[in-house]
Amino acid sequence: MRFRAAFLLLPSLLIACDDGASTTDLTDVYDRLEALEAEVGALEAENSTQAETIESQAETITALEEEVDALNGAVDLTALSESVAQNTADIATNATDIDSLGGGVNVGPIIYGNYTIENTVDIALLDGVEEITGVLSIYGSDALTDLDGLASLTTVGGSLNIYSNESLANLDGLASLTTVGEDLLINDNYSLANLDGLASLTTIGGSLRITSNDILCQSYVDDLFAQVTVGGSTYSSGNDDGC
Repeated sequence: MRFRAAFLLLPSLLIACDDGASTTDLTDVYDRLEALEAEVGALEAENSTQAETIESQAETITALEEEVDALNGAVDLTALSESVAQNTADIATNATDIDSLGGGVNVGPIIYGNYTIENTVDIALLDGVEEITGVLSIYGSDALTDLDGLASLTTVGGSLNIYSNESLANLDGLASLTTVGEDLLINDNYSLANLDGLASLTTIGGSLRITSNDILCQSYVDDLFAQVTVGGSTYSSGNDDGC
C-alpha cells in the first residue's frame, strides 16, 4: 500500500533533512499517515461486512422465492377458486330447496322441521315423504281442492293444522296418516264435506279441535273423536249440526 511505502521512506527523509526542516514536522506527517492507514483499514473492514450482509440477504431472498414457487405448485389457485365458486352455487341451490320445502330439510322419506302447504306445488314436493318431524300446516289457499300427493305420509311429529282453505273438499290424501304427535286442528275450511281421509288415524298426542267448517257434518266429527286416542282435550263447534 502506498501509505506503507511512505512510512519506509520517512527515516531517509529524516536523515536527508539538513536544510533546517524540523524533525518534529516530519514526525507529525508520519503520525497523520499512520492515522490515515487506520481509517482505510476500518473502511475496508466495514465494506467487507456489508458485502457479507448483502450476500446473506440475497441467499434469503432466493430461499423465499423457492418456497413461493413450491407453494404455487402445491396449491392450484385456479382450481381452488373454481371450487369455492361451485360451493357457493351449491349453497344457493340448497337454500332454494329448503325454502321450497317450507323451511324443512328433506332427507329421503323424512322431512326434519316444519313444513307449510299453500298450493299444489308444495304438495308435489312431498311425494314419497313418510314423516314430517315438525309442524305440518295446510292453510290459506283458495285454490287447493284436495291433498292428493300425501299418500305416503304416516306421521306428523308436531301439530297438524288444516285451516282457512276455501276450496278444500276432502282430506283423502291423508289416508295413510296414523299419528299426530301434538295437536290436530281443522278449522274454517268452508268446502270440507267429510273426514274420510283420516280413517287410518289412531293417535293424537295433544288436543283435537274441529271448528267452523260450514258443510262438515257434526256426526263425522263425533265419529273421529271416538276413533282416535287423544292425549289432550277434544273440542268442536260451528260445524253442520243438521246432517
